[in-house]
Amino acid sequence: MKVFDLYRKHQKPFTCVIPREELSYIGVEAADFYYDLASLESAMQNYPDAFFAGYFAYENQLAGLPFCLAQKPLLYPHHPMLWIRYSKWVEVHADGREVYKESAPGESLWLQPDRSSMGEYQALSKNTYEKTVLQIKDEIARGSYYQVNYTHPLRVSFSAKPWDLFEAYYKKFAAGHFAYFDLGDTQVLSFSPELFFAQDGRSIKVQPIKGTLAKDGDLDLFWKSKKEQAELYMITDLMRNDLYQVCEPESLRVAKVKALLDLGNLYHLYSQVEGSLKEDAKFSSLMQALFPAGSITGCPKIRSQEEIQKIEKYQRGIYTGNIGYIYKNKIELNVAIRTAVTYNDDIFYHVGSGIVYDSIPEKEWRECQLKAQAFKEVLDASVLQK
Repeated sequence: MKVFDLYRKHQKPFTCVIPREELSYIGVEAADFYYDLASLESAMQNYPDAFFAGYFAYENQLAGLPFCLAQKPLLYPHHPMLWIRYSKWVEVHADGREVYKESAPGESLWLQPDRSSMGEYQALSKNTYEKTVLQIKDEIARGSYYQVNYTHPLRVSFSAKPWDLFEAYYKKFAAGHFAYFDLGDTQVLSFSPELFFAQDGRSIKVQPIKGTLAKDGDLDLFWKSKKEQAELYMITDLMRNDLYQVCEPESLRVAKVKALLDLGNLYHLYSQVEGSLKEDAKFSSLMQALFPAGSITGCPKIRSQEEIQKIEKYQRGIYTGNIGYIYKNKIELNVAIRTAVTYNDDIFYHVGSGIVYDSIPEKEWRECQLKAQAFKEVLDASVLQK
């Protein structure tokens, strides 16, 4: 893709790349930085033709939870929320056309993220993981919740160029909602296949993912699996209920009840829910209603987040938050799964799976390894070619 050549031409701190098949974006010159939803929404009104890109970390308190998610150690420094307005950006069309755009220069400063909560990384053992899965299953049997998305981080020493890794992964496994941010001493590489939501005017859609199958697995058995289907339907219903808060009720519909996503190295199931936003719905009300995605928490959402807070040792950070862009009347955010962050010659990459009553600990562990497999393959190749 031409977007990769253009990145090398324009790259500098705070450059971002949002590669898509039809229309890609490169944020070239950072104008302003936004660390809270109110200031971002105000900027969207003040600069209606500007290009914005950024992320919401999982621990951001957008949902107004009755407990704090940010009391655990960080593995890398980051802001709970960071959005950038660009004064210069490039639109790269599918036919190779480059359209250069400009907005007003900025005034706000880059703030270094807090490093006081940094913690030492310790790998999670298979034995500890499987014991925790059994504990989750016990709580499900007691009626505490129906599902919990249980995740853990991986760490690998890394001294290659982050951009080379991102480009190699995209070229080998391009599928979905990729994003790259150079934030100075950290780089964010998101290879996410999952759409959180896409808004175009008043139209909005969500595409939650559930279920994972290796490429050489039994696809017919996977498609017919009652377990995988039940998980997908549960999360689809949760996301539809979230959308109900911001959409005209009669407009909501499940456009895809169950569909297959082929990522080249594995399969997922996904659904699609669509609706028309209420006239008074704003970006802030969307985020407060939908954040975080039900596919990476569990069900019920608040109760499963409470359990996640107990069982996971580290903050998730940008992982399972959202990454994306805002441009005019369009907003696209991914669910930041398959997302890596580089820091101090290390690269962090989380994996996880949804635990339900009939989950088998050994199989859930293997699913986590499967989700990391493509990343490890590309990572090993990048290190060897350095």
